[in-house]
Amino acid sequence: MEIKILESGKNSVSEYFRMGAVDGEGEIYSKGNFRYRNTAFGGCMIKTMTAGGIATPVHLRRGGNVRKIFEFMHQKAYSDGVGVAILHPFSFAYYNKFGYEKMADHIIARVPIRYVDFVPRRCTLKPYSEDMLSDVIEVYGKFARERYLLFERKTAEQFNAYKDAMTYVCYIDGKAEGYITFTTEKRLEINHFEDGVMRVKEMVYTCPEALRELFSFIRMYEGELEDVEFANLSMTPDVDMMMRNYTHTSYRILPDIAAKIINTEMMLTALSHPASEGKLSLSIPEGDDGVRGNYLAEWGGNDIRVKRLSEKCDTDLTLTPCALARLTYGYDNLTPLTLPYLTGIEVSSNAEGACALFTKKPVGLFEHF
Repeated sequence: MEIKILESGKNSVSEYFRMGAVDGEGEIYSKGNFRYRNTAFGGCMIKTMTAGGIATPVHLRRGGNVRKIFEFMHQKAYSDGVGVAILHPFSFAYYNKFGYEKMADHIIARVPIRYVDFVPRRCTLKPYSEDMLSDVIEVYGKFARERYLLFERKTAEQFNAYKDAMTYVCYIDGKAEGYITFTTEKRLEINHFEDGVMRVKEMVYTCPEALRELFSFIRMYEGELEDVEFANLSMTPDVDMMMRNYTHTSYRILPDIAAKIINTEMMLTALSHPASEGKLSLSIPEGDDGVRGNYLAEWGGNDIRVKRLSEKCDTDLTLTPCALARLTYGYDNLTPLTLPYLTGIEVSSNAEGACALFTKKPVGLFEHF
């Protein structure tokens, strides 16, 4: 069985590879689609591999071909300067075997619009037009830098991913500070509309004032629509913090995205670090070439420094590759008390340093990949 690149190409957004496990007669046993894209991490953008379309016909399964494809692409990604790989798992347990671990949930919240009553009902937003593209790109870029994982966006097409969606832009003192992209649905019942809902696909803002203006815009639909549904609050916890009628809000949490660290040193160096000084040593005894090893992270003075240590030295933490991914993306709100309960981690010392470095972070994606 040979792993082959069946097709590859590059555009302004990504570089892509269609991979296959091919036998001597040219039959494709397994296949997968991979892309290199930039994602937000630690205030900057890092090169990321996305995986999707992984498939094997049922009669050809259990032959290890998907594993071979992933091993090929993980090594290629490391050689190509990728820091992390991400995917939407059909089974988290299955992809755990390849070093992937959950690092983002998809959180859906729905509330009656009449309970968005903590802001005045008004519309200061402007309907999006093509001449606003640079403003929207700038707002999204600033928003993304304060979060983890959001894709870098450069083109108009990347803001037009939703069928029948509308976008309105928030300007404060002449400067773009936010936007909202949404759809509306309602059902005609005899002579009136029922079950009306605004589905917010993206809610992007750079300051509390902008978020309040976006909520005020939502209130303008009170009386026309019953509910507003926010597509994903995992990277916008501020939206949930500003809402007050929690008794009337329903939530759905769906496990969403898994990550595998490709280059440990790169990811630790790019981490958002605390302002105070500190250090943490960690060991990843298993995994690919770019993952395993002993590392020391030291931070302070608006900087973080990472270096490899001797394989025989003692370290504060011992991690599996899965635990490393979960820690790096700040999935858990860890304390020294809860840290030892994380699967795949052994704490020898310095739990305080680990909790200072690996803090809870807003992480997620608006779009599916």
